[in-house]
Amino acid sequence: MTPSSPTLFSRVVPATLAMTAALGTAGFSFAAEDDHHLFVGVNLFLADDEKPSEVVRFDGEQVVMIDAEGNIDTIKKSNGFNFQRSPKVSSAIVTIDSLESEAVFSPQNDPQRAWLKTRANLTGSLVDQATTAQANQAAAAQQSFFAQGAAGNAFNTEPVASPDSISMGAAGGLDSALYQLDTTFDSTPLQQKAYAMERSGAFDAVELRFMVSSPLPIANAQVVALVGIQLDDERREVTFHRKVGRIGPEPRKITLMQANLPTGFEIIDQEIHVFSGREEIATTLSPKRTELNREFASKFAQLDYIGNQTESTAKAAPIWSLAPAELRGATNVKEIDYPVTVDLDAEGNVVAIQGSASPSHVESIVSKMAFLPALESGKPVASRLEVNPADYFR
Repeated sequence: MTPSSPTLFSRVVPATLAMTAALGTAGFSFAAEDDHHLFVGVNLFLADDEKPSEVVRFDGEQVVMIDAEGNIDTIKKSNGFNFQRSPKVSSAIVTIDSLESEAVFSPQNDPQRAWLKTRANLTGSLVDQATTAQANQAAAAQQSFFAQGAAGNAFNTEPVASPDSISMGAAGGLDSALYQLDTTFDSTPLQQKAYAMERSGAFDAVELRFMVSSPLPIANAQVVALVGIQLDDERREVTFHRKVGRIGPEPRKITLMQANLPTGFEIIDQEIHVFSGREEIATTLSPKRTELNREFASKFAQLDYIGNQTESTAKAAPIWSLAPAELRGATNVKEIDYPVTVDLDAEGNVVAIQGSASPSHVESIVSKMAFLPALESGKPVASRLEVNPADYFR
């Protein structure tokens, strides 16, 4: 069953609301400083893999994945994803505005692109002809000058071309070249084919355009697009990802294209999901998005973790989805690539940072991180953990 089906979605959303209600009865409430987000995101799986492998993160065009046995592998480029909707939390939000989708021609099949390329080649050839004609006319003027002198020379016994015929012949060549340059393009079979293809709607690509920004910078963002299309009365999912790099307060226009689609499709709907490092970031278009404070977000992640934990004993771990702004916006991973040992209480709070040679800015990042507590016999306990902030990006 595809995760975009109503059955799965109807299970995810009530579960999210139930956990939210549980947190409320446990004494956690929304606050004025609600700068975290609860939303429904997607977990991605390779669409072309016989054994489902979950996507761990993106590295440019490469996809890092993990299979059911815990084996990690990397592929250079995916052929799309399957996805499951899942409740998630995020310490940041990305604004997406003016989202538009359009069925278009891929570059290799774009008739207008082919026409413009041919036109450019024809233009170059005809300009060369016109330039040659202009040069001939200049030479003819010079010949006409000498012809006039030769005609007036009583000692010249050779036949001499008329100066007027020389000038008229060169001018005719220039006029012909310029006329051909002006009239060649309107009746070529290639242009007629381009117009016919556009009228037929034989598009083979999807193009998405939108504006993106974030009040808190995100250093290396990836965008995953989910586009629903209809073909032969059947719904299909087109999924792909692209690296968009840094997202900051200044809005940027993003244009994405996925080519090699079967012709004759219609776009039904589209979604944009933003990822940073290992985690999905909430957007202004995320379904079921609710603002909440850091404490609420941490507790939600812990309850979700404990509820899905299959082992009664587990080590503590960072909640990467709640990474502080300094970590998400880091542009040089080497500057934060230091291990730091922390003591955590049973709630996952940082109690102490053990003495280390790590730079102060790295320890500052770690002190702001949220953690899942260690489990013993299914119960949260205090523990000690070594964490490296650079692992957020790998």
